[in-house]
Formats: sequence, C-alpha cells, structure tokens
Amino acid sequence: MQGALPSDPQLQALALQTHLERIEETIRGLPRPLQDELALLLRILNSPPGRMALTGLAQPWQKASSTDVQAALQMLRLSSLDLRVQTYQALRDITYASFFADRSTWAALGYAGPVEL
Repeated sequence: MQGALPSDPQLQALALQTHLERIEETIRGLPRPLQDELALLLRILNSPPGRMALTGLAQPWQKASSTDVQAALQMLRLSSLDLRVQTYQALRDITYASFFADRSTWAALGYAGPVEL
C-alpha cells in the first residue's frame, strides 16, 4: 500500500520490523494446523523453485525491487489458478489481521476502538 510507511528510511525500517513482529504474534495465535500450513507456504515461497513457480519472481524477495514484488503479488491475486489466488489471500489475510488487530494502528485508521457494552 503506497504511503503506508514513513518516508524516513530509519522509521520505515522500524515500522516494517514492528509489522513483522505483529505478523509473528498473529501466527502464534492461530491453531497449530493453520500455523503448519502457513509455514509450508512460506517455505515454498522462500525456495527459488517455489517462488518462481508461484509468483514468477526469479530473485530472492529481499533483493527484489518494490515494483517486482508488487508485480509478483498482482500475478498471484489475478491468476486464473486457484492455488495462486489462495496464496495471495493467505498472505493478505495474515497481514491485514496483524495490522488491524494492533491497537497502535487504530488512530491512524480513524478507529476509536470497540464500543463497550
């Protein structure tokens, strides 16, 4: 999402690290079978053959440009193959769940939090 990260490189690195920690925390909260499936998916996406087959991305994620990563994610999202679309949806859902569940992000979203009953 363009504009979601601070423009300052140090603040951007901190925001990304914090988000990765939130993702890990979210994953730890999932039932064990889902954790195992997600771990398998991430291993496949991290392996050169798996990454290339699913996303078309030849270089490792860390070395890919933002444009290349966006193109790989779009390829997953818009694919006619259910496996690719499901891969995109899993990555999107775990990212969204970890972001929106964190109270520190609510103010930026204009969300005051749950209403007490």
